[in-house]
Amino acid sequence: MNRLRQGLGPLIIALAAWCAAGTLAVASADSATARIAAPAPFWIALGAFAVAIAVRPWRDSPWTAAPALLAVLPWLPVPMSPVFLIWTGPMAWAPILLSLALAIGLAPIRRVFTLFNLFEPDDATVAALVLAGLLGGGSAWAANGLSPGGDEPHYLIITQSLLKDGDLDIENNHARRDYASYFGGNLRPDLLVRGVHGEAYSVHAPGVPVLVAPLFQFFGYTGARLMIILLTSIGAMLIWRLSWRATDSPEAAWFAWAAVVLTPTFVMQSFSVFPDGPGLLPTAAGVLLLVQLSRGDIPGVLPTTLTGVALAALPWMHTRFALIAGALGAVVALRMVTMDAPAKVRAGRLIALLIVPIASALAWFYYFSVLYGSFDPRAQYGPQQQELAWIGPAILGLFFDGQFGLAAYAPAVAVVFVGLVMRPEKASRRLLLEIGVVVLLYLAAVTTVRMWWAGRPAAPARFMMALLPLLAVPLAVAWSRVKETTRTLFAGLAGFGAATTVLVLLVDGASLALKNDRTAQPLWLEWLSPVADLSRVWPSFFWQEPRFPLHVLLVVGMAVGLWLVIKQRGLKPRVAASLWAIAAVTILAPIGWAYTGAAPLDPAPSQLGVIRAVGAGASSWSIGPGRFARQNIKGALAIDPQQASVIEPPPLMRLSDVPAGRYVARVRSTSAFPTDVRLSIGRSSGPWRVFAIPGAGEFSFPFLVPASVGSLVVDSDPAARAALSVQLGVDGAVKDPGLPIRAASQYAAAGVLFLDDNAYPEKEGFWVRGRQDAQFVVVPDPSAPATVVRLLVRNGAAPNQVSVESGTFQRLLVMTPGQEQDIEVPLGAGGSAAVRVASGDGFVPAEKDPNSTDRRTLGVWISIR
Repeated sequence: MNRLRQGLGPLIIALAAWCAAGTLAVASADSATARIAAPAPFWIALGAFAVAIAVRPWRDSPWTAAPALLAVLPWLPVPMSPVFLIWTGPMAWAPILLSLALAIGLAPIRRVFTLFNLFEPDDATVAALVLAGLLGGGSAWAANGLSPGGDEPHYLIITQSLLKDGDLDIENNHARRDYASYFGGNLRPDLLVRGVHGEAYSVHAPGVPVLVAPLFQFFGYTGARLMIILLTSIGAMLIWRLSWRATDSPEAAWFAWAAVVLTPTFVMQSFSVFPDGPGLLPTAAGVLLLVQLSRGDIPGVLPTTLTGVALAALPWMHTRFALIAGALGAVVALRMVTMDAPAKVRAGRLIALLIVPIASALAWFYYFSVLYGSFDPRAQYGPQQQELAWIGPAILGLFFDGQFGLAAYAPAVAVVFVGLVMRPEKASRRLLLEIGVVVLLYLAAVTTVRMWWAGRPAAPARFMMALLPLLAVPLAVAWSRVKETTRTLFAGLAGFGAATTVLVLLVDGASLALKNDRTAQPLWLEWLSPVADLSRVWPSFFWQEPRFPLHVLLVVGMAVGLWLVIKQRGLKPRVAASLWAIAAVTILAPIGWAYTGAAPLDPAPSQLGVIRAVGAGASSWSIGPGRFARQNIKGALAIDPQQASVIEPPPLMRLSDVPAGRYVARVRSTSAFPTDVRLSIGRSSGPWRVFAIPGAGEFSFPFLVPASVGSLVVDSDPAARAALSVQLGVDGAVKDPGLPIRAASQYAAAGVLFLDDNAYPEKEGFWVRGRQDAQFVVVPDPSAPATVVRLLVRNGAAPNQVSVESGTFQRLLVMTPGQEQDIEVPLGAGGSAAVRVASGDGFVPAEKDPNSTDRRTLGVWISIR
């Protein structure tokens, strides 16, 4: 009996892991009960059991594995509620991780910290620096595929202007395409107002370009990133130090450090060439000095002077940072005036603090006068609309919006509001008031302009990055003042933030963090839960904007109230925190769906996942009340359009990450007038298929997708959309050849599916990139049976060697500029031809024709005869 009891916990974990590794979907969005699943291989359960048996608490206390049963629940052959389908897809692993946290708690972390002396202040300070550096370096490596994006190339072109010309006029640098080494497209000067004499001065401040210039000179874009990593790592070190000084608690300091550093905001800005990462360091220096003064310390002349220099640098990084520098400098100066020291010492420290910032401020205003003829720092931006009414909702957005809010990704940050109302033991209450004033002044300024999300697309809460040192103090205070039960909850929130940070960084090239576009659909929540619509549960500034503050209040109020109720039950800390996490999701999900008026199920991603799994060889099963049986996928799934975005009128259907398969477009029209429905694939400029709708009725159009594709769009003319609806049926799965379809074009004689980015599709044909090879599939019109496909190969404006391959067919062409050659490529057994065309050389049209602005490197032109 004892052995059976010891195996119960690991058995639960093994079953949960097997379910989590499988793929489950609903048959249609109409019901949560009828499900289609592609189970994982059984060896996953065996492997999970072998791992779980090594976790002693799961053997000795099987109840600690109980949360993992949530991952099993969606697979049971019983009537199902949409809220239980939250625990599918990647979200199914959350209960298993929660079971692990319930089993081991914080004790292992504390033992590791004790082993490495990380509770000793000096060692911990160094560790905070090293860990932040490793985090920044690792994040930059993980996102290495990202070329400079957003405003990054504009900061780098200023750096090049300083290094090459010794000035800030970037017009000649753009004309010379100095940016070509790190940016592949055409980069236009980013300016709103020209200088006094017509110069092209960038709208971006020169501080960051100056900081990265030394390493950029030798290592280019990588060197610029290294400098940002160094500066943000030092800032993270100061965050730990100031949190410790505010509380005298190393534990509190580590919690505050983790809560603000292990966030997507810090991680994505720790290596990005933006002002927000470097801006963290001066703010941290200023807050550290403020904390020391609040403790009654008399700082030395050198640290005071260096802090003044750091604060003086802030406005040169970005105009909005002048508010942090001014407000933080003012509260520090006021502290120095009233500190318990002789008048001569106070005066000396005050001079050391302010002499450089005052001189820098005068130079800063003069800078704008010289460049733009006005001392007003806003002169470079021109007229802008600002509204005080935007402040409140936008500040809430910076904290809680599902796409751009800091606390949405890292909920431990919300503990700031707990810390601000507590009385610290080791620092004065006045300190928290000063911090609150600085934060509010800055946030009020950046939210009067309707761009608080910092770009389109943008990383979460970029404008909050420089405030993180200020937020660390109330975070540390909150940890130091609450009891162990609440600390366990705080640690769990910090752990969730760290896990979310890893998630958004590693999945799909950090797109879950970088490609949000004001759609009210957080990409990370869509990815986590492919069946139930979590993106409509969390508040969004853009989902129902007028009701957004009330939605935030509802979510936060319910979460806090739930915790207060659970805490009063006297449960063990780990049990209380785990119970709160499960109850919060279970209760808040249906409330969120009701509040936003959204359907609970948005299952298209999971349905496509089942098709993908079956195409890879998995079996498909039908699950329902009293039923768990094999089921052919043909006709078993009805894929409806995903819930619409709020940023633009949606097409009839848009699906992402569509696997290879045989599909049927089922179109229903209520209009008697004929129209067309167009199917587009990938980044195509035109439709891949066009379906004629003769009038009112229901029509089916089968089509084959021979390889996975990033996006599939079904649409019609805007005037006809209201009378049309589309549902996608499935005729069968197809084994994916491994290369995804990037684009598709329909030409007169055949369709072409492009399998890489080395072709430029146009209306009559396409260019193969110069000195590259392009792979594509030619699918002739099935109504005109053929055994070969004829390609017209026309060389570009440079001598070239062109190879054409398809299966065993090979042809090498030595071509002069403009030469044409017809080639007949045999079709394969499936009636299509997989072709590879390699262009040995290429040309740039703008270099051959002075009237051209085309900077692409082109090789050879292909058209279908």
